[in-house]
Amino acid sequence: MGKWQNRKGLTLIELVVTFAIFIIVVNLIYSLLFAGNRSFETGRDRGHAQQDARLIAAHLKNELRYSAVIDDKVIDINGKYYSLGMVKEDNITSLIKTEYDAGEIIDTKILTRSKLDEVELRNNNGLIEVLIRVDDNYELPLIIPLENSNKVTDFDVTLSNGTRLYYAYPENIIVGGQEEQ
Repeated sequence: MGKWQNRKGLTLIELVVTFAIFIIVVNLIYSLLFAGNRSFETGRDRGHAQQDARLIAAHLKNELRYSAVIDDKVIDINGKYYSLGMVKEDNITSLIKTEYDAGEIIDTKILTRSKLDEVELRNNNGLIEVLIRVDDNYELPLIIPLENSNKVTDFDVTLSNGTRLYYAYPENIIVGGQEEQ
């Protein structure tokens, strides 16, 4: 005890050891905070990607499940038909639904806005196989059973910036001047 009272300062070795311990503690605290923050950001981004993919999947199911005609080319019918397409602006992709009547555009709606990369759709004997890719962070496979698949052509389309998928419901198809039943 008396030894410490007479000292007038710290030795160089004590200073170096104290500084080394301080550096180790600061480095450890910084790495834990940095790793925790990075892990949180990764989880948050993946959660947003999953949310976007599920929202897009719900829209695709609602729009395509009861379709009687689905094609990757413009549908040549006299009644109402619709299209789904994607438009990318400033790293945000919009899933857009357009309504047509005899080839004329009636209405256009934005269904979702997200960091969607692309949507692959393929007809497989009355089942639409879908793969939704969001922000290079998440993929959601999906199968949509078709209820009215009598006039669905074989298609293999990737919705990305500018591409469209056309479809029509049975109640909107007019054949020979009368609605098809």
